[in-house]
Amino acid sequence: MNSILIAEVEELFLEEAQKEVEELTKCVVMPRSKTVLAIETSKEEKTVSALYYYSGLLKTLELELFFAEKKNFELSSDFFPFFEKKTFRVEAKTEGKKELEMELGEKILDILPSLTVDLRNAQITFFAREVGNKLLVSLDLTQFFLTQRPYKIHHNQNSLSADFANYLLRKMGRQNRRKASFIDPSANLADLILELVLREEKFAKHLHNVSSLPYTKILKKKLLPPEKVKGSQNTYFAIVQHNKHFKELKENIATLPFKIRVSQYEADWLDVKFKKNELDYVLSALPIFKDKEEWEKFIDQFLYQTEFVCKHSITLLSPQALSKKVRQKYRLKTQFEEEIKRGEKKYILYCLEK
Repeated sequence: MNSILIAEVEELFLEEAQKEVEELTKCVVMPRSKTVLAIETSKEEKTVSALYYYSGLLKTLELELFFAEKKNFELSSDFFPFFEKKTFRVEAKTEGKKELEMELGEKILDILPSLTVDLRNAQITFFAREVGNKLLVSLDLTQFFLTQRPYKIHHNQNSLSADFANYLLRKMGRQNRRKASFIDPSANLADLILELVLREEKFAKHLHNVSSLPYTKILKKKLLPPEKVKGSQNTYFAIVQHNKHFKELKENIATLPFKIRVSQYEADWLDVKFKKNELDYVLSALPIFKDKEEWEKFIDQFLYQTEFVCKHSITLLSPQALSKKVRQKYRLKTQFEEEIKRGEKKYILYCLEK
């Protein structure tokens, strides 16, 4: 019998998340709403393992328990032995949150009176969503967001979330390179490079949590061992300008089992540190400049330096527009240009080729 897994994603990432899940699992994936994907699988443990270890865009991973009209709510008796005498809570992800949580909680207790409500440290979390005229109830299989990165002890206002960084990387098309060089000359805390490394090196995330997951601890299921993949011959460079960022980045990556070459100097020194066309790809999230003259001076020097060291393409997430004049000055062809709005923030994503 096939299982239905549920995954929550940010609305902006839905389309790319669907593609990612299909690539990782070869399953049929359908949007249930603007932020929810349904994944049908005949190999549940294999699918859960792949998404748990390797997804970069999914926030949650859940098991569908009920999807029909609210008045017909029921739980399959197959789950009763696993839920008996456990603590639980209901988290509604819809309008009328409190009312739905209380109503569903009462119905669950009617079905399984041995359960106990615990709003802080529940062993089981049921998610509830109203989708059209139907109620979707699912079991949280992880009890933490898959976008969390425990090694990231330092953040700042310019940090990119893991799912946003992965979204940008997918839009950039930088994947499955086995012998290439990448550099972020304006790295801040190197969120783009870090997520690129995790993906390119097929690094299995969250291994330390496997035994404590509701999927393994409550449902008594198994996660398959991560696939063994030979490391690539890629090289990764992160350049930071500020001493504080340099120290924080070094601390962030200290526990990771792969090498990122972190250096501290101004981007103006790229043509001194590297030979012409020595690096394959540049990717960077650019800083914000309030002063127009400062921005124009910065981007002119940035493109001069990156065009010099880069062999193939320069991909930039920019909070401000790059004029055609400055792109033409360095003979950079615009492969694509796309506006991205995330919350109140607006960006433009550029891929420039030589």
